[in-house]
Amino acid sequence: MDKVSAWTGNAGGCKNILIADAAFMQKDIYWKPVTRRHGRSGGGKFMTRRRDRKQYAVCACAFFLFFATRILYSSLFSVFLLDQGYSASQASGVSAAALLASFFLVPVFGRYGDQHGADRMTAVLLCAAASAGAVFCLSRTLWLTGLLYTVMTVSINTLHPVIERRATRTEFSYASVRIWGTVGNAAGTQAGGILYQYLSPASVYLAFSVLSVITLLFLLKRKDDDVPSGHSAPSEGGQKWKYPGVFILYLMVTFCFYAAMDTRTLYLTAYLKATGFSVSGASTVLFAASLAEIPVVLTGGRLVDRLACRTQLFAVIALLGIQLTIYTLWSNHAILIAVTLFTNSVVSMFFIMINLKVVAAIADAGHQIAALTAAAGIRSLAAVSGQLLGGLILDRYSYFTLFFVLTMFLILALILTSTMKFPNRASAAQLYR
Repeated sequence: MDKVSAWTGNAGGCKNILIADAAFMQKDIYWKPVTRRHGRSGGGKFMTRRRDRKQYAVCACAFFLFFATRILYSSLFSVFLLDQGYSASQASGVSAAALLASFFLVPVFGRYGDQHGADRMTAVLLCAAASAGAVFCLSRTLWLTGLLYTVMTVSINTLHPVIERRATRTEFSYASVRIWGTVGNAAGTQAGGILYQYLSPASVYLAFSVLSVITLLFLLKRKDDDVPSGHSAPSEGGQKWKYPGVFILYLMVTFCFYAAMDTRTLYLTAYLKATGFSVSGASTVLFAASLAEIPVVLTGGRLVDRLACRTQLFAVIALLGIQLTIYTLWSNHAILIAVTLFTNSVVSMFFIMINLKVVAAIADAGHQIAALTAAAGIRSLAAVSGQLLGGLILDRYSYFTLFFVLTMFLILALILTSTMKFPNRASAAQLYR
């Protein structure tokens, strides 16, 4: 950065330096606090450390609560509808409608976030989700239940990639912040089951509503998360971002990848049961596999920073393809357990991290929310397509045919990836510091 001006003032043992780069005419100015020790007291250094601990606690709570909230509303939805007397086809219809709505609306909210700032978008969506969750508890008609679930789904699906991006933009390391999301995901899963079984089904969505509000309070305390050095938070002039050709290809790769991965996830428990596992045994295997996400979060960032985007996409797509190929060819329990433990959550978490790097390489800071939410919308479309395709195949054929077709999706994704050339943007070089 070309430092063209600096102003230094002294107050209470700390100095604040206003740094502007060569693009200061476009308001690319930010405050950077610099702490220096004066005299023997070291009071400024002590206060800074205490402030850093407070900021880290706020950041950790925000990620823990958001991911707990995210899993809380979705994990028991189909069970909730079935217990209310609705059929499985009605539950699937509501879920598909919510995903289709996400495909159309999530990119719209992403553009809104780029134009007006992520904080405003976050406040609007979490308030909408909290209100929908509170009314959801009282809903007794299918159309109202579907509408409220759609509001919650669109809100959370929009915010998920935005929250993931925030983990790369704090003053703390990505691993130290994102790990709380993994913990929150596990805690939300357990809490949802306890609330549903021992209190009432409605209490799950009441808890979702309350936690959404608390999450918003913590997120709004992190106003500096979305303001990178050298860039203003909202895009200048609210200009729409035109998707470059490489990004359109990447969206096609994203569709193929998530069509395979989300369909695998949807039918994996049933597949394990069909190969001889008990329901509890299959659940235990999947829970143990989810723990593999922890080392990926803690150490994967270094690998993602070092390797090129195309190389990483090849690797993660191929790893998912290997998993599906093994599911196709073998039914030995030891082999199935091993491949599930070492690939299931590893593939999904790595793709989330790679997605952030790809978007940082393709889009400038003022349009990254639009790019991330466009990819999230494509994932929703892929999930709907995978549900329909998986149901049709299993009704007529077998899991062998299903996994074979999903592998074909991944081969297409590899072919598309081989044609892509990503720009070298400095902001993507050390994303996971």
